[in-house]
Amino acid sequence: MEEERYREEFLKLDELDDNDYLNELTVLISKIMYERNRYVKKSDNDVLRRDFYRILRHKLEDFCVTKKGLTKVELIGCGHTSLAIRIDDKVLKVGKVDNLNSMNQNLDFKCLIPNFYEEAFKISDKEYYTLQLSPMVDTMSINDEDVYEAYKELRKNGYIWNDPTKENIGRVINDFNFNGRIYKAGDIVIIDLEDLAYVGRGEISDEVLEEISMMSYNRDVYNFEVRYTEEELKKKTR
Repeated sequence: MEEERYREEFLKLDELDDNDYLNELTVLISKIMYERNRYVKKSDNDVLRRDFYRILRHKLEDFCVTKKGLTKVELIGCGHTSLAIRIDDKVLKVGKVDNLNSMNQNLDFKCLIPNFYEEAFKISDKEYYTLQLSPMVDTMSINDEDVYEAYKELRKNGYIWNDPTKENIGRVINDFNFNGRIYKAGDIVIIDLEDLAYVGRGEISDEVLEEISMMSYNRDVYNFEVRYTEEELKKKTR
């Protein structure tokens, strides 16, 4: 219900002229982030929200996010510490992070959606945010096998992903080239990557697998890991 109210407020932006558009877009993003952010004390909220607005307004200006030339701007979704906005054929993500080093900036796998632009900014000693611009993808045609393929790609590189869900996967809509890497229409990419743990490329012990099962809130992690281990063993015995 709350998210639907935010979507309606985004639709009202279409009624504004270009001079007011950027200001009101920034106000709306700030409002959503601080109404849904349960980790900010109410006494700090006004000051942090004002600082957040000032910095975000400047960042959006750098993006040239103005009404002129835009055909579609809408709220895609929002969580307690982040939101995603469609801007024509791209997605703008604004998210709160624990610190400026918590971005997945060192991961370079094709299964991760690339960010055309990514920047972190600091509001206070305890408030860190990231701004990311990535291509729009199709999230409606994802199936369970797509999720496993994304999990497997990370696992081959030594990582266990504790939140493999259809909601966190997308399919490339149009071919594009990013830093020499070709993404083809239909390619599966992870659009939201959190809860990643490095365990190494080899087989993990039953004890570690059981621990993963107990710690993960997603049962698919255990099932995917068992399947991945069985597939790797079959390769070795061929």
